[in-house]
Amino acid sequence: MADKHPFSDLAWNVTEPEYRADDALSYSTLQRYENNGRFRAIPTLEEKITTPSLVFGSVVDALVTGGYGEFDSLFLVADLPEISENLQNIARVLFERFGGERLFDEILDDELAVVGKECDYYAGDKYAAYRAKLIKENCREYYNVLSSATGKTLISQKDYDDAVACKEAFYNSPMTQQYFMEDENTELYYQLKFKDEDPLTHIMYRCMADMIGVNHNAKIVFPYDVKTSSKNEEDFPKSYLQYLYNLQSRNYWRLIRKAMDKDPYYKDFKLADYTFLVVNRNNLTPLAWKDSKTQVIGEVVYKTENGRKITIRDPYVIGAELVWYKANNPQYPRNVSVRNDITKYIEETM
Repeated sequence: MADKHPFSDLAWNVTEPEYRADDALSYSTLQRYENNGRFRAIPTLEEKITTPSLVFGSVVDALVTGGYGEFDSLFLVADLPEISENLQNIARVLFERFGGERLFDEILDDELAVVGKECDYYAGDKYAAYRAKLIKENCREYYNVLSSATGKTLISQKDYDDAVACKEAFYNSPMTQQYFMEDENTELYYQLKFKDEDPLTHIMYRCMADMIGVNHNAKIVFPYDVKTSSKNEEDFPKSYLQYLYNLQSRNYWRLIRKAMDKDPYYKDFKLADYTFLVVNRNNLTPLAWKDSKTQVIGEVVYKTENGRKITIRDPYVIGAELVWYKANNPQYPRNVSVRNDITKYIEETM
């Protein structure tokens, strides 16, 4: 009989920077490809996306899964000026693009206008001058505060306080507190990384799991993902569809399962369906949502009461398509021809 040992022994032992730099496909790449136009999204897949909502979600993740030590290594609480989320995002993009080379006042109006348009801020061409004027008036202080941080992401005191409140809600709510409890039979592991291939195509995939619970007595492994949502917690399925979280749960589950199957001790453990732990920063009424389609191979199909059919492709199908496009660099998507059928497109694509 194989000896009991930590579940972390199964993980891919690399640093987070090494993980982020690896060429293996991740959920975020698959989701951006699928949601942003598939073939037409390829040129922008490597672009870094930073929004206030994503930053806040990262703060909560760090506090819940990494603790205050990880938070301190990644974030700096600062007295940030009160400007809209859109203007915050513009200031961040400007700093990423010019912060290492220029002061804010050295950025040209045309460059301000271009970044504003990219961030969908008064995006019409007729607003170019007005757009640059508003950015110049509102983003300077935020940009300058960003300049004062060294390798850390700046957040406001309110964002920090709200993130701590989200963490406490997870830990104290009767709807979620049980998921964060360890005992003599249950161990919790945070941010374990995994990497393996699709056995059919040999395309590599990777993941970093927020939290994994291991019950040795019951021989069950429970995978969890922590989510912050702008929607009410009871409406999380809408976000699940919007952001194609099923691609995440299926990709992560497969990678964790592969690692378990290779281990003499854990190969006989059951791997449960993925559970998403969700909180809204304003409500602070967290809920747990199980993805009962986690283990489905192929298309996932949902049928609503009004007859609508919602289809989510298999992550490995999406990955194979993306890799093919990158390798062959065609001018058009694979599903078009010299003469195209409108009815076929509507019935098969929409």
